[in-house]
Amino acid sequence: MTSRRRDRSGVEFPAEVGDDPPQSCPVCGYILKATGRCPECGASPETITSLDRGARRRIGATVTAFWILVALYLPQCWIFLMPGSWSLYRWSWIEIWPVMPGFIPGLVGGRMLFDVGWRDPLAIAMMAAATVGLAVGAFFIARRGPRRRVIVCWGLFLAGAVHGFILYGLYAA
Repeated sequence: MTSRRRDRSGVEFPAEVGDDPPQSCPVCGYILKATGRCPECGASPETITSLDRGARRRIGATVTAFWILVALYLPQCWIFLMPGSWSLYRWSWIEIWPVMPGFIPGLVGGRMLFDVGWRDPLAIAMMAAATVGLAVGAFFIARRGPRRRVIVCWGLFLAGAVHGFILYGLYAA
């Protein structure tokens, strides 16, 4: 008994009931009858398998970026969670929360290079550059494999915890 089926590109084909639909070329959608080059567009098997893996690679990049950001910013959430009043001093620290992971490198660089304080826009720009550099560098190292992702995220989290304790000491002083 035969019926009409559609593959994922929408092409109908006759098939036995219960048969799996044949694979189609991800480049042009042509139904492949055998493994090897696509007779329609000429895509090689390597190209076809790399296109099939492309979706998983994008998901891996999204997951990696998410965990890098969690590892960077979670230790800096002490400013939101500590007890006490929400004074203007506390709000001045909350304003710099987006650049807080790069606070110490940016502050040290700002003091050494330009002799500016931590509220100066140039120092905040240096903190932002340090934060972005740290995030991008960690992202590219973590993208090399799941084991490296775990190591990089834990390293960022532990370094961020130490950084958070130092910042809390500066805040309380």
